[in-house]
Amino acid sequence: MNKLVAKQTPRQLAVVEQSLQRAKRYLADFTTETRSEERFENILSLAAKIQKLYPTADQLERLWNIVELGQNRLEQTISTVRVSTAEHSETELNSRELGAGAII
Repeated sequence: MNKLVAKQTPRQLAVVEQSLQRAKRYLADFTTETRSEERFENILSLAAKIQKLYPTADQLERLWNIVELGQNRLEQTISTVRVSTAEHSETELNSRELGAGAII
């Protein structure tokens, strides 16, 4: 038997399951750009806590599936423009050329 599984108490199992349910609720709340960023941070925070509770392999798999879905939804919600500074001089990089909301 895996040492990590052997250390997990019934209480820890329940806490991990509750945390996974909370992470799913956060995942469902990816509505706006700001909200999505906040919720993804919440999910990552829960992931850090869950890992300290000796989750089972199944629980870890579900956790990382939630994290992956969250990352995909975050990418869909937030539009970004990536520019290589090596290809452009500093004077070429301005918000007008890159579009409104560009971060330089």
